[in-house]
Amino acid sequence: MGSANLNIDLKPSALMGIVDIVASTEVTNELDLFSAFELQRDFHAAALARAQANNVQIINSTGDGFLFIVNEKEHWQYCLLSFVRGVLSDFQHILKRIESAKGRCLASGLRFGVSRGSVIISADAVSGQGSAVGPAVNLAARLCARARVNELVMNQNVWEDAHSPVDDQDTSSHSYTDLKGFKARIDAVHKQISF
Repeated sequence: MGSANLNIDLKPSALMGIVDIVASTEVTNELDLFSAFELQRDFHAAALARAQANNVQIINSTGDGFLFIVNEKEHWQYCLLSFVRGVLSDFQHILKRIESAKGRCLASGLRFGVSRGSVIISADAVSGQGSAVGPAVNLAARLCARARVNELVMNQNVWEDAHSPVDDQDTSSHSYTDLKGFKARIDAVHKQISF
């Protein structure tokens, strides 16, 4: 029996993010199922193109979203917001096209969670599919779960690093949040995304 050919990469200070599709209806019949699959397929293809253009690596795609890492070191703030705004814009265009053709409301938007910290990435050397584990992944997932529709939630240290070069066309607010799996309250910044 052969073993999997995995590439393992430890990133001690990765900027990790999660994108999640916020569904507005439950899939109750085959037409809804096909439409939801079409939305996910087209959205993931568009997100991959956006990732390449913004020096972002998509780690693991699921039907409801994906994990990503911003690889840019110097201008990561620009890459992050350009990627998030672009992904949201692409998603809205794809959603409108599919919903107008099907006459059904499938999703209300996206939500994003971003944190910085230690991440271990394992990826299949052939397919490129992989997964990520570590404190940054856990925090990004918890922050994403707290986000409202079309909102980016990041922890305070990411916001402080990003605030000066980031334009303020999007509104933001702060909250102290208790998150499952974290002893201390997290100072989170909620940033409504416009495009």
